[in-house]
Amino acid sequence: SKSTPSKAPSTCSESTRTPPADPQWTVVRDIDAFAAWEAAWRAHHGQCGVLRAELLHNPTVTVVAAQVNERIVGGAVLHRGAAVTGISNLFIDDEIAPLSWRGCLATASALLPGETLVGYETGDALETAARHGFHPVGPLRVWLR
Repeated sequence: SKSTPSKAPSTCSESTRTPPADPQWTVVRDIDAFAAWEAAWRAHHGQCGVLRAELLHNPTVTVVAAQVNERIVGGAVLHRGAAVTGISNLFIDDEIAPLSWRGCLATASALLPGETLVGYETGDALETAARHGFHPVGPLRVWLR
């Protein structure tokens, strides 16, 4: 999927309960913060050792976290390439899911103004990305050695 974020507000489904707090998105800069981020990511994906703190030393990678009351409730990895910036490993607590893409895209746009953003979503996640301005461009093939 590919998008140039717009300033238009996103739409969220109506709810009768109190809406959750808007998460604060920040850049993860140190190993302790990354360990907390990775534990929160792993809670959503269950794969230990996949994402490692060495990412923080790669100049083309920015790890971002969403926090509510100092608790990490979401995050993503931004990876700058020659022509685009990929948004991957996006995770978010279910109760604030409607806010996740909006916050992540606003953070990515602030950190990397003018960059074309791409994602790697399928199924429901692709539908959510499309509601935030992404357009499917075709299937993704991942090559492993």
